[in-house]
Amino acid sequence: MPPPVSSTRVGPIATPRVERSPEPKPTVAVDQVKGTQGWLATGAAKPRPQAGVAAGQSTPALAPATQKEIAPDEQRDLSTFEGRRRLATEASQVNEISADPKIDNADRICAGAAAVNALILNSTSPEAAKANAQALRSAMGAADVKLPPSLDTKAIDTALTHLENNAPSMNDVFVLQQVAYGVGRRFAEPKEKDDGLNPAQLAGLVADLKGRGANFDSNTQFSLSKQHWVAHVGSTTANSDANVSIDAGAKLPSNKAWSGDVVLRPDGVVEARTRTVRVDGKDLNAAEYAAHFKLPQPKKDGLTRGWAFPITPVNPNKSTGGAFLSLGDHPKQLRSGWVDAVTGSAPPVVLK
Repeated sequence: MPPPVSSTRVGPIATPRVERSPEPKPTVAVDQVKGTQGWLATGAAKPRPQAGVAAGQSTPALAPATQKEIAPDEQRDLSTFEGRRRLATEASQVNEISADPKIDNADRICAGAAAVNALILNSTSPEAAKANAQALRSAMGAADVKLPPSLDTKAIDTALTHLENNAPSMNDVFVLQQVAYGVGRRFAEPKEKDDGLNPAQLAGLVADLKGRGANFDSNTQFSLSKQHWVAHVGSTTANSDANVSIDAGAKLPSNKAWSGDVVLRPDGVVEARTRTVRVDGKDLNAAEYAAHFKLPQPKKDGLTRGWAFPITPVNPNKSTGGAFLSLGDHPKQLRSGWVDAVTGSAPPVVLK
């Protein structure tokens, strides 16, 4: 799951260690943004203790009693909708890997779990499954991706190979959750506390996978509610934490439980959307933002206003930067939106 309310500091997007070309200087004065503590105020959810689960002894949520239980190492057939649905909806983020004291991220890995569940649900053909696995394998090798040192590299390769073959097991999913989360953390500041992914970081992960060929389209959405990420693909919602009951309406900005989301627009653009943005250390909603920058107050028309940060997925295979993406890549696109927002150049918009 994403980060705590008490530490929702979300730093500016991490700068790649190698630049392929000089980055243009921002048009705003440096002292205008140096006091900000993060480019997205909220959306980083709060880690919660897992009820009745001791560290190192965690097990995934059990399948419904009406369904046949499947061994965690048994490979699943993703060629049917039911096979995909069961694996995605039964895979828990609380498992032997995430609860291992050497990793210990069961309370904050929901964004990585949601991304993997979306890959599974979108593996609608052998070709799609192979493309999804290859996209994650490619993203894993990008600059600044750091995986838990104790994560078995052979297990990673096996899990990706099984997904490529359209037949991952539950244990494979647990491994892939760690890989996806590690890719998402690439979009955080290097020294930022490891406490989950906010909408921007998850959007960066989704855009990265889509740019590398993952089978994502506008039927896929990720929503943040109760400080927890879930994936929606078509009419299926995959919730990786059975301890969190999600209201189906919370996927809409008009719902009070909605905190943020990541949506894929029909034109292929990925958007990170959030209700508030952090400016000078304060989380500001639309009205507070307008007052802070002396802008016209939004109309009181019952509509939800917030910020949308668009990302155009980049295909690294078409760049000349090897593991690095081309100029205008996902971190740079997000950074540009952050600078606009925290300097008053990006007033809130109506979110629907």
